[in-house]
Amino acid sequence: MGGGPNKGLSTPGAPFVDGTASEERRPMTPAEARFLLASLSYPAGPEVPRRIQSGLSRSTYHAIRTRVERQGWLQECFVPDPAALGFNRISVLLGSTFAERRTQAIQAVAREPHATNLWLLPQAVFAVAFHRDEEEATAFAERNRRPEWYARAHLVQGGVTREEVPIYFDFEGAWSHLIGNGSLVAYPVPVPRSSLHRPPSTRESAILRETVRLTSFRRGLIGLPRRTRRVIEQEWVGVRTFLRPWNLPEFEGRMADQIVFLVGRSRGRPLPEFLSALTGEARVFPFLLVDGGGTILLAMIGQSRPIPSSASGRHRGVMEVLGEYLTEIETLATPSSGVTPQLEHRYASLVAGHDHP
Repeated sequence: MGGGPNKGLSTPGAPFVDGTASEERRPMTPAEARFLLASLSYPAGPEVPRRIQSGLSRSTYHAIRTRVERQGWLQECFVPDPAALGFNRISVLLGSTFAERRTQAIQAVAREPHATNLWLLPQAVFAVAFHRDEEEATAFAERNRRPEWYARAHLVQGGVTREEVPIYFDFEGAWSHLIGNGSLVAYPVPVPRSSLHRPPSTRESAILRETVRLTSFRRGLIGLPRRTRRVIEQEWVGVRTFLRPWNLPEFEGRMADQIVFLVGRSRGRPLPEFLSALTGEARVFPFLLVDGGGTILLAMIGQSRPIPSSASGRHRGVMEVLGEYLTEIETLATPSSGVTPQLEHRYASLVAGHDHP
């Protein structure tokens, strides 16, 4: 796999956007950039903190929101706590496909009932799936990591604890850095985790099934039924906002025009220490980090040309920091405009048929 990590940067589900971007692509305005950052910084809250964070007037905020929806820059949906639903394992597949076997590889992942994300890269496939136990995870590997389909494939499998998945599709850090904002609000955000430490009841499961399919909550949570607000308060689901870099235009000479995936073996140092060095010293903010028993996978967005010095400041080299914590590092960099999302945060299957007395 080629590329370098220092070149940093749906369909089913409950979309924030309609994805029909009909306007001619033009540079993003500072107000729009601030709106995106506020949306990513307050993914689970009501509209008022987002608007205050953006510094925009009420009318400007809602006008920009309408434009963002039309352009397809964000996706907002409910993400359930997988462990509460009995899904205790996660798989992340990153593979460079043989050209003549690409269709088979894609179709195999798309058929997986608990695959939540499937991105088609120009010469590779990126996918995320959840499993109830190790047996299901092994079966997923046998069905999908086929040597006759992939020239090179990494399958990182692990648990769904916050220690093993400390960052789960959280774009706040990367976007904040790209636009030159110096502060973070919520980053890093892991997989949702309920504090109740029990599976949902049959009734709660039914409400969860309704919730993850909702598409009309994006104007705020106040108007939701009380039963829906209750499962949110119990943290069975989290409200998340995701950046869609393949749809983003340029902003003041900066552009999230690249997605970089990195896989390496841990040198045994604590993962929180690694993440602190990566964000604090190298100024790299992954949107996904998974620890699969010592095999670490990172996914990042950024731009192919250097970020202006006023935004980047002084920091250590990315590979210098990575080399202190990882070995056997491989990277795959792809233009974000070349990514086709076939599955985007499809979580309904995780709650379908999940019943507990």
